[in-house]
Amino acid sequence: GLVDIPVLSALLRHHLGWDTSISPVILAKQIVSLGKYYEMEQKKNTTTTSNSNNNNNSNEILKIFSAKIPLLYSELDKSIVSISNESNKASILNSINEVLNNEKWIYINNIFINSERLALEKQRIDCSPYLYKIPNYFKTLSNEFKSYLVTRFGVRKAFTFFDYVHVLKLIHDEHQSSVSNNKKVNAPLSGSILDLSISIIQMLSDFDSTNATSTSSKNNTDNKNIDINRVELYLPNDQNMLVPSVSLHYNDVPWLSLKNGSEQFVHPKISNVVASKLGVSSLRMSLIDSNIEDMSSIHSPVKNNSRNNNELQMDEGQSFGQGEPLTRRLKGIIELYPEISPNSVKRFK
Repeated sequence: GLVDIPVLSALLRHHLGWDTSISPVILAKQIVSLGKYYEMEQKKNTTTTSNSNNNNNSNEILKIFSAKIPLLYSELDKSIVSISNESNKASILNSINEVLNNEKWIYINNIFINSERLALEKQRIDCSPYLYKIPNYFKTLSNEFKSYLVTRFGVRKAFTFFDYVHVLKLIHDEHQSSVSNNKKVNAPLSGSILDLSISIIQMLSDFDSTNATSTSSKNNTDNKNIDINRVELYLPNDQNMLVPSVSLHYNDVPWLSLKNGSEQFVHPKISNVVASKLGVSSLRMSLIDSNIEDMSSIHSPVKNNSRNNNELQMDEGQSFGQGEPLTRRLKGIIELYPEISPNSVKRFK
C-alpha cells in the first residue's frame, strides 16, 4: 500500500476517498488490468534468463499476485451483493459484463483465463490447460455471486459437447506447422496430450440429451439434435495425428490385407463402436460402396443410346428363376403334343 500503518484521521481518509467503498465496475477493471500485467510478468520471467535479479523480482511479484488476487474476487462479491436497489444492480451487472467480456479475468493454476473455460460442476476428466473447474477460493463466495458467474459473466454451469469439440480443435491447431507454399502439416501427439484427446473422444461418444444440453443460449441444443456429420470433429489416427473424422475409417475387416495404403485408420485405442458414433466411416461399408460403384459403371449409358436412365436402372436389378407357374407350364407342354397317347402320359410318371 501507500502507507505502512492505518490512517486514523477521518478528514484525511475523506479527502483521499478512502472512506467510500470502491465501485464493483472499478474492481472488475482492476482485475482485468492485473490479469494483463500478470501475463506480461510471466512472459518476462520465462524469456529473461541473463539477469537473476530481474527474475527474482518477477517471482516475488507473481507470489504476491497468487496471495492477494483471491481477495479482489471477495471484494467484488461483497460490493455487488451490498447493492439493495435491484434496477441499479442490474445496470451495474451489465456494466461489469461489458468489462469482463472476452477478457482473461479468472485466476487459476497460476494463469488468467476467460470465463468460458471455467465450469461450476466437476468434470469427468481433467482437461487443463484447456478447461477448468471453478477454483477453491470461489467456493467461499456468496451463492448470489456464483449465480451471476453463470447467468451474467459467461462461466459454464457444466461443459457441453461443443466445448470438448473445441478443445480438440485447439489441440489440432497447436500441433500444426507451416511449410513451403503455405501448406500446413500435422505433428503427432504424444504423452498426456494424446491421452487427453482419446479421453475426450471416449466422453463425446457417451454424451446424451441430459449432459449435452448447453448452458449457453447460443448452443441451446442436445445430443439428439446433433448431426455428427455437420460437426467439425478431429480424432487421432493410427499415426497419433489429429485429423478430420470424415477422412478416417475404422477397420471392421481386419482379416483383409490392404496393400494400397490409401485409407487412414482411427487410433487403435478408439473402439469401432465409439468411432461409429462420432461419424467415422466403416471400412467394410466403404469397400462395399466402391464395388457397387464399379458394377454400376458397367451399365452406364453410352452415346446415341435411345434408352433413358430409368430403363437402365431397371435392367441392373431384375429377378431371375422360375417365372411361370408350374401347372401352367405343364399344361403348355402337354398341349404341344399332337395327341395324347399312353406313351406321352408315361413320360410324366
